[in-house]
Amino acid sequence: MGLVAYEVFTGQHPFDRGDDSQLVASLLGREPDWQPLHQHPRLVSLLRCLLAKSPAARPSADEALTRLLEAVDIPSPQETAALRESTLQAARFVGREEPLALLRAAMDQARAGAGGLWLLGGESGVGKSRLMEELRVHCLVQGGLSVRGQAVSEGGVSYALWLEILRTLCLGTELDALDASVLKSILPDLDALLDRAIPEAPALHPQAAQLRLINVIESLLLRQTQPLLLLLEDLQWSDAESLAILRRLAPSCRTRPLLIVASYRHDECPELPNDLPGCPVLKLARLSTAGIAELCKSMLGGDACTPELVAFLETETEGNVFFIIEVMRALAEEAGQLSLIAAHRLPKQVLTGGIQAIVQRRLARLPEEALPLLRLAAVAGRQLDLAVLRRFEEKLQSWLYLAANAAVLEVSDQVWRFAHDKIRESLLLELSPAATRQLHLLVADALAATYPGSAPHAAALAEHYQRGGSPDKAAFYLVEAGVHALSQGATEAASALLKQALAPAARALLSRTQAARAHNGLIQAKLALGRVAGDDRGQHLDVGGAVEVFADLAEQRADR
Repeated sequence: MGLVAYEVFTGQHPFDRGDDSQLVASLLGREPDWQPLHQHPRLVSLLRCLLAKSPAARPSADEALTRLLEAVDIPSPQETAALRESTLQAARFVGREEPLALLRAAMDQARAGAGGLWLLGGESGVGKSRLMEELRVHCLVQGGLSVRGQAVSEGGVSYALWLEILRTLCLGTELDALDASVLKSILPDLDALLDRAIPEAPALHPQAAQLRLINVIESLLLRQTQPLLLLLEDLQWSDAESLAILRRLAPSCRTRPLLIVASYRHDECPELPNDLPGCPVLKLARLSTAGIAELCKSMLGGDACTPELVAFLETETEGNVFFIIEVMRALAEEAGQLSLIAAHRLPKQVLTGGIQAIVQRRLARLPEEALPLLRLAAVAGRQLDLAVLRRFEEKLQSWLYLAANAAVLEVSDQVWRFAHDKIRESLLLELSPAATRQLHLLVADALAATYPGSAPHAAALAEHYQRGGSPDKAAFYLVEAGVHALSQGATEAASALLKQALAPAARALLSRTQAARAHNGLIQAKLALGRVAGDDRGQHLDVGGAVEVFADLAEQRADR
């Protein structure tokens, strides 16, 4: 800050005079030339502090801002919503020192070639994402590469957890023709990413296709020479195929520079560690009283963080970090600014109406005309598909930044999503059943128009049409999604989708051709899964139904 300010006010660098050999000596032991600023003694006093050789002698950001305003006779501005939001989001990382130390040590071991897989459990809003972000920064500072994957609760996309990770790694890794063609089965945009034509992979039996794909993914991940940190979020929503890859990687990464940290909601999926035996589990509890006090101090400063305020936050939030920040936001809005919270009379209760009411206060900062698209985006999923949303809003970029400034949306690695799933859940809860159905239909029609004939979006189309009250289209896309999953070797997903398509209500809406495809795919999926005699619920394979459909088709062809 001091270097930039000096150059802004004087038009020259404080130490660099064009002689590289003298630059380091100037930085370490010489004073800048203060003559150009002799008419502004208060500014010189501030810059001397900012450029002090000892970090301890330099002022804090707040103190520097106050002194700068005084030096140039500008009154202190009122706290804006954007400034308040910046302070809240930049709060110091507290209360997680021990788990962060463990994960940093694991990252250091991975850099030495002894990686591993860690599970990070905790309820929604307890701070898992912030902990993973701190670890990501540590990895980058140490010269590693960090890539994030996100499981989704809707859409039924196979391998969803790995798609963004694979896209990133494919850009920096040499792929031969076969590996590229295999990955293309789950990354249909790989031709555009690599800027070259990629042929389709040779057809294989579904079980062999799945094994081939897993081998290629494992090879791509394990051949990385740079220390690699994979951050996998919301594992409780992960599909079976994504978990199969994770199980495959768990033993291999112990001898590679690869650390995988996967978060999950242990209250929603407590049995998940059983699917990944031998992996250490870190469970984040809510913040203690001391942790709440530290977080409060980082946002307000020591003087404004009173014992009464800490006790109030503990009572209202029970230590959930997401709730703490939301309550602080609400208190700051009532007091006028963050620094006045302690002086302002604390209400008896903030969370009247629960977190739903608190989140609604955040959404109320947006203009009314921005909310319809936000509701539609909430129905579509936590991650935003900008190509789909652009069909509803021409000035999409302005809308995105408007929502980001209100801390409703965030962007990471060029992927936009809701800043927290609780915000999205709140938007969905306020919708009437009729409005929800209508929005699902709008999303489905926009998906179909944006990606015509695109099999990778068939599962999402089936779900949106089903929820939108269009069962005929849902049944059609269930078959398309099941057949596509089968082509990827995602036999569990294929079996589940095709069972839905062949349930009596959906089966009645299918054409004979679609029914035949569904039966054929289901038989192949069950053969690959070894469930020909019956599945895990004892239901027998409907071979008779398949034979009947094929017989009808043969008869029609003979007539023609």
